[in-house]
This record gives sequence, C-alpha cells and structure tokens, in this order.
Amino acid sequence: MITAVLTPHPAIASAFAAQLDLSKLPNAFGAVTEVYRKGNFVVAVSKDPAAIVAVREEYGPERLYYASFGDSVTSERFTGDVVLPNAFVPYSKTEEAEEEASFLENYENQEDYDFETFGLSIGGVCVSTELPIDDDLLLDIASEYGADVVDKDGCSVVTQGTESDEFVLYPIYGVTGGIVGNGEERISEAVVAKNMAAVFRFLEETFSDETGEEEDVGTEDNDSVTGDGDE
Repeated sequence: MITAVLTPHPAIASAFAAQLDLSKLPNAFGAVTEVYRKGNFVVAVSKDPAAIVAVREEYGPERLYYASFGDSVTSERFTGDVVLPNAFVPYSKTEEAEEEASFLENYENQEDYDFETFGLSIGGVCVSTELPIDDDLLLDIASEYGADVVDKDGCSVVTQGTESDEFVLYPIYGVTGGIVGNGEERISEAVVAKNMAAVFRFLEETFSDETGEEEDVGTEDNDSVTGDGDE
C-alpha cells in the first residue's frame, strides 16, 4: 500500500524525507519537481495543486497527504502548531462561499492534543484566498468564518483530491504566522516542518494500529511526538 505526500514546500519535503529515511529520485514527472521515495512512502514537491492528479496516476496511493504552511486566524494557535482541517472554504464576501465549501470525513470530532513542543488541532476549518494575507484580512476571516488556518491552495487541492475515490486525502498544515497566541515569536520553517513530519508519523502509526499493518514510519528522533491527547 502506497502512502504519498504532496507539498509545495521543499522544507517540508526534506523534513518528511528525513523522518522516513527516503532517497531523492533522479527523475521527476509532470508538474512535480522533486520526488523522494523508500518502500511504500513517496514525497513529491510541486507548487501546482493539479499535481495531486499526477501523483495519483503515478503511484496510486491509498492515502495522500497534502502538506503545506498556513497562517493561523485564532490566538488559540501558536507558531509551530499543526492543524488537520476537515472543512475548506474559499474566501469571499458573498454568501456563495459557504455553498462552495468542501468537507472531508477524516475525523469524527474536533480535538486538540498537546505535544511536548507544539500543539495539534484535529478537525476545524481552512479558508483559502489568492489575496495578499495581512492583519485586516486575517481579522475579517476570523470574524466571518471562525476558521483555524488560511492558505492559498487548500480549496483547489481538496476539490481535485476528492474527485476520485481511489485514495483518502489528508491535508496537514504547519502554522508559520498570522494571529497566534505567542505573538511576535517566530519559529523557523524547518522546525515547523519537523513538527508536521512528527504528526504524519503519529497518524501513520495510528492507521497501522487500527489495520494491523506493519509500516516503517521512521524513528522517534524528536520528543515532540510523545504528547498526550487533551479532549
């Protein structure tokens, strides 16, 4: 069973590749600019949301993660936190936005977990916009949508990723800025990406436990993966 990760950010690809001990392949394909692989795990890099179709056709994964950075729109999140949204809404000043929303059924309940060095939010809302993200826009999204994170391509990726029932799509976001509880404190993208890789490992181990599969999802090289659930 193939598990694939698509990301527009090389820093995220590097963190996942290190977590899984993947090797970089010499040849990419289509809109995909970099590919890492070992066994049943594949990590692909592309800034084009349509690359999700190419990854599906090339590898036929059972699970496909879309991993990206995003800005928080709530002070309940901190820089370095990881968010796994269930709902994706395009930013709009009209009522049509809610009608265009996409919903995943990956998680039954919205829950927060406290890991040792960051927080994990399961469920919630991602708002996507092509507009430049500034404080006014973040405040508007916070008041209008009650969202957790904002990005550029999430809605497009989810729309294309749910056109096929051949795999289950799991978007995963690392918070790099926006309205955050730790104010002006900033954490490097490399550290945020490492947190995301730790959550990926946590999810894959959970799936393995549920199905009885034995998958090598890397080694615990970061104490951030030992958090306890806080419901």
